[in-house]
Formats: sequence, structure tokens, C-alpha cells
Amino acid sequence: MKENEIINAAKARFDKQLHTDEYKKIHSNDEQLNALLNLMDIKSGMKYLDIGTGNGYVAFALAKRYPDIFVWGIDIAENSMQQNNAICEKEKIPNATFVAYDGIKLPFDRDNFYGAVSRYAFHHFPNIQKFILELNRIIKPEGFFLFSDPKTYDNDCENFVDQFQQHMNDGHVHFYKRKEIETYFNAGGFYVQKEFESTIRYPRIMDKKYEELLKKTDGKILDNYKIEFETEKVYITVSVMNILFIKKS
Repeated sequence: MKENEIINAAKARFDKQLHTDEYKKIHSNDEQLNALLNLMDIKSGMKYLDIGTGNGYVAFALAKRYPDIFVWGIDIAENSMQQNNAICEKEKIPNATFVAYDGIKLPFDRDNFYGAVSRYAFHHFPNIQKFILELNRIIKPEGFFLFSDPKTYDNDCENFVDQFQQHMNDGHVHFYKRKEIETYFNAGGFYVQKEFESTIRYPRIMDKKYEELLKKTDGKILDNYKIEFETEKVYITVSVMNILFIKKS
């Protein structure tokens, strides 16, 4: 798929889902959220960016915890950005704002932010090398980027998890392996400072495509992803990489 096709597929899916109770239930994890916030080096008066912010789960928490900073949330889902701004007004959160963007170029000046974060969005980015260059441009020297996204297990040589994800047609590109992520970010001017792992479990409606995929996949690979079945649904559990990268000075 071309860049614009990937972005349009993701936008069509998520602009309808991000504020639903079902989506929030699956993607919310307060233990992981607190660990992410604790990992960040927050400095008073600085600006911070949440990329692929969705319903603002991280951005709102960051703005509420640190009222003396300013938080920007950006996403391709325009309707969700409008809803997030309405929440800011309703809940009187003056230090956060949300804007829509094209999913490729970050609409900010060089060295504009001390830190940035992206949770559960990286696997939708159509060109991660271009994205990391954009990150390097807008983050201050020795500032940080907090990466949080599911990973592909090293033994998943059949590319099972990406096939599983792409069946939904929501603009999924790739769950990266741990070594892949560090290699890309090192090449883009970042190094790892700290990290931890968490998990996310979510369902898909079972159909023939999933049946065929599961049938042809090695059982050892399926065991890693803890495949489970409930009424007309298949559940998968994936490990999540939470990595704090520092921009080289």
C-alpha cells in the first residue's frame, strides 16, 4: 500500500472508534500509563508532544499531572481531535490542545519540544525512517522520545502477527522486533536510556481468514501470542515495548 492509502485506511477506522467505550476498555491500562509517565523527564515550562494521540489517553494524563507544562496531541483522526478539545474546555485543562495532521510531516518548528511520546500508533506509520527524521527535527538536543508499541517475537518467522493485524484493514504496517526498533532509532540520532515491557490483549471476530491463518501457523508461534478462543472471537496477547530514547546532542 502507498503512504496515503495506509493513512486513509487508519483514519477511516479510528475516527469512528477512538472515543467508544469498547476501544477505551481494550486500550486503557493505568498501570502501564503511570509507568510511562514516570519514565519521562518532565521539565517545568517545556512543551511535550503526543503523536497518534487518539482519544488523548496519554496527553490528558500528562497535562493533568504537570499543569506547568504544555502538551500537544496530534492525530490523523480529525473528529477525535475535535472531541479532545471539547474535553479540554469542559474539564478546564488549559495546558493541552489537539490538532489533526497529515500523518507524515510533524507540523512544528525545529527543536520545538523537549519530549514526545507515541503509544500504540507506531505500527501504522507508513515510513518510519522519515518519521524518525521528523522526530529528530522537532525534539531539542538531549530531549526524549518515548516509544510504546507491540512487538513481533523473534521466532515469528512466518510474519503471523502482521497477517493477523492486517486482516482488519486499519492501516497496520508492521509490529517491529526489539532489535529493529533500536537499529532504526540509532540511525536516526537516538539512543536507548530506559525501557520496560507490558502487554495488551484484544479480540477479533473469528472468520475463515483467521481460521486459515491460525491453522497454517506453527504452534510455537501461536503460544507466544497466547491465542485464546471465546464465543465467535479469537483473542491475542502481544508484548509491548516501552522504550525511552534520548536524542543525541
